[in-house]
Amino acid sequence: MHTAFRGKVGLGLSGGGFRASLYHIGVLAKLAELDMLRHVEVISCVSGGAIIGAHYYLQLRKLLQEKPDEKITRQDYIELVKLVADDFLAGVQTNIRMRVAAGWWTNVKMIFRENYSRTLRVGELYEKHIYSRINDRSEKDRGEPRWINELIVQPKDEAPGFVPKSDNWRRAAKVPILVLNCTSLNTGHNWQFTATWMGEPPSGIDTDVDANYRLRRLYYADAPEPYKKYRLGYAVAASSCVPGLFEPLPLPNLYEHPESDRKITVRLVDGGVHDNQGTSSLLEQGCAILLVSDASGQSNSLDDPSSGSFGVLMRSSTVLQGRVRDSQYRELVAQRRASIVQGLMFIHLKMDLDIDPIDWIGCSEPSSSEDDQQDMPDARPRDLRGPLTRYSINKKMQERLAGVRTDLDSFCDTEAYALMTSGYCMTEYCFPKNIPAFKQPNAPREDWKFLHTEKPLQQVTSNPTLDKLLKVAGNLAFKIWILWRPLQVTAAVLALLAFVVLVWFYETWWGVQLVKLTLGGLAIMGGMFLLGKILGSTVMRIINYRKTLEEFAVGLGMSVLGFAIARIHVHVFDRLYLRWGKLDRVLK
Repeated sequence: MHTAFRGKVGLGLSGGGFRASLYHIGVLAKLAELDMLRHVEVISCVSGGAIIGAHYYLQLRKLLQEKPDEKITRQDYIELVKLVADDFLAGVQTNIRMRVAAGWWTNVKMIFRENYSRTLRVGELYEKHIYSRINDRSEKDRGEPRWINELIVQPKDEAPGFVPKSDNWRRAAKVPILVLNCTSLNTGHNWQFTATWMGEPPSGIDTDVDANYRLRRLYYADAPEPYKKYRLGYAVAASSCVPGLFEPLPLPNLYEHPESDRKITVRLVDGGVHDNQGTSSLLEQGCAILLVSDASGQSNSLDDPSSGSFGVLMRSSTVLQGRVRDSQYRELVAQRRASIVQGLMFIHLKMDLDIDPIDWIGCSEPSSSEDDQQDMPDARPRDLRGPLTRYSINKKMQERLAGVRTDLDSFCDTEAYALMTSGYCMTEYCFPKNIPAFKQPNAPREDWKFLHTEKPLQQVTSNPTLDKLLKVAGNLAFKIWILWRPLQVTAAVLALLAFVVLVWFYETWWGVQLVKLTLGGLAIMGGMFLLGKILGSTVMRIINYRKTLEEFAVGLGMSVLGFAIARIHVHVFDRLYLRWGKLDRVLK
């Protein structure tokens, strides 16, 4: 009766790399304390949210299949999230990004095998270094691939054939549906992977303005070979493969045009391209109470934006993504006001940071606090502002956390715990205000490891070591080189040597002519180009065997070089960074 009255609860975990994953753990921790996780019936995940969402789902699946419904307690969910937090951080600290290039043989495969890419490799690494830590399989199956179609939950005390959508109403501990969201480059629509089906949902397509075909959802049992089973790691990788950094994940020979029998190759990219908060899937599943954890990258204000072609293109893409996010949020708020959505908690990394209007040069009427209230009624008046947010975190520190990189590399203990604390504190503040339908348990806080960063994050005068770490945490590379003095000296010496070598090269080789090009040479080059177009690349490679051998040698060399650099980084610089960022060291 409670479920029917309040409606279905959905949890949205946004994209944003491992930054988002770690932030979401703090949100899950507070929801576990509130005994709210037992009510969640749909988990909609995108990118970084998909990585942690799949991990949490696997751990929860183990609990639901081992313990009957009436014996599952609030403490079970708390212990579950503690286990997820420890195991997931250990997996993150193996440095998935660098391990993509840290295998010599996989590097060779990525260069010379057309159907093997970094996206598939990162999916395999998710399974090997993150999901393998979940103790839900026999020793014999521990290293085997995980198949998403084998993740259907069969609760311990339910009859075979349990279906969450129709049978959850009679359970106190709900069995959630896991939705991994991707974006189809073929149609621009949302593509979903669940434990029972994959494809594009019909509800997200408005035929009044969208005339593209829809790639129908299909059950794995009805799919052609080899799609009757599909690897979980590949599905998560598809949800998190950022365009430009990772190749699209291909699904060839899955669909065909009904009239011409032409095969369609589906290509999937990051779900954040379509919906970075996963809210459309929650609405499509009929959720009436939405808990949205948004740790996506938000655009910053720039005093002097780039005017270069690439800079303008990247900034425009950021603006467009921000506009999509804003439109989706406004739609959720409108549905909440219309009581279509019964409850909405939407938290994000820039929540409650100060927003000020900027006066023009020579302005005779500077803006005032009253003007702020008229223009932005939800903003806190200037005379009531302080150094802390309403959820009691130093605003400067929160701004640092919002600028942490959205990457798949290692996160040290301190920055990971700080992100978790931020998500925890926001949920603690926002949940009672926005989800009044659920009674709050009178229970003290748990002793979460990550809350050891709460006091330093709350200090009005910020901890200088923590501030330095979080400032550097926005960099994609060379973090330990900036933090550790011996490496700074080493970098200066190497830069000086590079300058000396450059000067020597300029003085010795700058005037040497390497190639003498004639009109005959140009004609031969043009003829070879046309011959290649006519005969095809394979025949030309045989004819021009020397160039083919050179390309093979270069590819092999790059594989070895990439392998060596990645190994050095993982085993030397990464360990130095993790040691530098140990919590006890930073807080001393």
